[in-house]
Amino acid sequence: MAKLQQVALVFAGPVSRGTLTQLPGLRDHLRWIKSSSVATASRAVRALRAGIPIGDYTSMDDAGIILISVPDDSAESWAKSLAGCGLKWAGRLVVLYDSVHDRQILRPLEDEGATVATLNYHGRPEQFLVDGVPEAVKTLRILTTERPVVRLSDKTRYFHGLRCAREHFMPLFASVVEHFRAAGMQKAAAEKAAAAAIEESTRSYLRAGHRLLTTPVKP
Repeated sequence: MAKLQQVALVFAGPVSRGTLTQLPGLRDHLRWIKSSSVATASRAVRALRAGIPIGDYTSMDDAGIILISVPDDSAESWAKSLAGCGLKWAGRLVVLYDSVHDRQILRPLEDEGATVATLNYHGRPEQFLVDGVPEAVKTLRILTTERPVVRLSDKTRYFHGLRCAREHFMPLFASVVEHFRAAGMQKAAAEKAAAAAIEESTRSYLRAGHRLLTTPVKP
């Protein structure tokens, strides 16, 4: 791919909405910012302390990477708009950032010749998750720098795992705490004991894996 050192950001909504500031290489490579208006793009320039605001897509013709940061419900329409904006897409990498969508949402741009990928930031453990071909992972190193990068083979399953960790775990933890409180523990002691019990269960699973499960895990 040519011209990979220069990045254009296409975004909607407040920059503070997502985790753009967690991209350690963005400030060094960001050159253009396009939004719904030059005024809105100017606010992003100030927030990110990088780039220049532009009013039309042709101004970012030298960008090798187009980073898209928009609300999930508008990602498809933004992809279609970009695909028809008049730029030549062969040789460019288009990346949807901080989204639950997989790279198929960028199919209109891929059909025009772009390489497409998605990039997500995961805080604990700190790492970036890429849905894309190996070439895209390599290219995105200029933005992720030395931070760990994991290439996903199924982004839908990744987000399903996150939902399980949040939606299934919280009721389980609350149930353990209530059992301990019903047994006579004070609230703080019950919570501490529940956390310790779950930590020990986690360690046991990491040692023995699925052999400990009495019922199979469902996708």
